[in-house]
Amino acid sequence: MLAVAAALLSLGVADRSWGEPSDPGWDIWIAPYLWALSMEGDTAIGHREADVDVPFSDIVKDLNFGLMAFLDARKGKLGFFLNPILSRLQDEESVHGLDIDVTSDSVIVAAGAYYRVLETHFGSGDGSPSHRFIVEPYLGARWTYLRAKIDIGGIGDLDESVDWLDPIIGARMLMEFGPQWDLALAADLGGFGVGSDASWNVQALFGYRFKMGHRDAVLRFGYRALHEDYETGAGGSRFRWDVTQQGPILGLALRF
Repeated sequence: MLAVAAALLSLGVADRSWGEPSDPGWDIWIAPYLWALSMEGDTAIGHREADVDVPFSDIVKDLNFGLMAFLDARKGKLGFFLNPILSRLQDEESVHGLDIDVTSDSVIVAAGAYYRVLETHFGSGDGSPSHRFIVEPYLGARWTYLRAKIDIGGIGDLDESVDWLDPIIGARMLMEFGPQWDLALAADLGGFGVGSDASWNVQALFGYRFKMGHRDAVLRFGYRALHEDYETGAGGSRFRWDVTQQGPILGLALRF
């Protein structure tokens, strides 16, 4: 269950503005989303090691609470993002007549700043309005927290947690294909021995732009993979998390 506790961690659905707002102030987007991921890798607690192979169906079955959202605010070329994710998974089992309740909490908060170093327009070749290509490098940090509580009826409980903070450096790009379609790409590296030994993240999201009432909206769908390699402690206090999480993403971004 500790492996399942991290199953909903992610960077989120990063959206780009697809036309400058009429207000020259802050351009703000909010995007709730779902990452239907599975996990593969290995983990270790103390002297015990185990393979991690958790399909999305198992995560949904045990999910008690989950929240995923991405917030983006930009003024001019400088912008900031915040990606809070919270989840709680619960499972009840009976082993040799003992009732065992397992609760797993996970939190990830990614935050940082980006700068629009490139925004170029190019023609479509048919006389329609030009398309855009945008590049935005970013710097930030990703905090990961995992907690597992095991309550064994009539005996007692165990409560363990671990957390780490990774610096991250990456870039995101946007390519418009037409008046409504675009492709958003993002990739970053993190850890560098400061938090985890190493981490990487890649995602590719198609976007369909439309109006929702009087607001600009973008429906995003695509695929994302996140790998984290973290280890701390030794002997009986050792903990290792060397896991790749990957799966499709679906999100809706709204401009405010």
